[in-house]
Amino acid sequence: MAPRHPEVKVICRDRSSGYAEGARIGAPQAEQVADRYHLWANLGQAVEKTVNGHRSHLAEPPSEPADTPDEPQVVQLPTELKIVTRLREQHAAAHELWQQGMSKAGIGRKLGLHQATVRKLVNAPSADDVVAKSLQRAHVVDPYVGYLHRRWNDGVRNATQLYREIQEQGSPGGELAVQRHLLSAYK
Repeated sequence: MAPRHPEVKVICRDRSSGYAEGARIGAPQAEQVADRYHLWANLGQAVEKTVNGHRSHLAEPPSEPADTPDEPQVVQLPTELKIVTRLREQHAAAHELWQQGMSKAGIGRKLGLHQATVRKLVNAPSADDVVAKSLQRAHVVDPYVGYLHRRWNDGVRNATQLYREIQEQGSPGGELAVQRHLLSAYK
């Protein structure tokens, strides 16, 4: 079968397998490369995932003497994202039921979770591992959050429609990332 676009020499794309397949079908002779944005974005996500995955292994900083003059006021950290709180609760509940001898299918029924989610929770040694992976996926929609919130406030509540709209604007993320963002923002 002849290539559909023999004139194409180079295709710049992100790492999505769907784009790779489309490039192979449409222009198999073309060299596939990642653009600068996706190289940096992927590197940043990989570093963030690694750091978050090892956060629980970091030692507490040494305590300072109480009589330190001009000690700054303690800054209260922002409240935890809803999705992070929910993942921590689900991880704890899944591990508790797993340790009681319940099957993964039983845990899914009891907690109302998909089997793949239960497997992910039970196989993760700590909640931070699950949180790191979920937050990494959620970050791909960050550049489009303002747009998503405007459209939500306009009454568009269909995640598939919102995904299509930001995809047209160049979003590299998938529909699931949009769904996760909307769930964490509006649940």
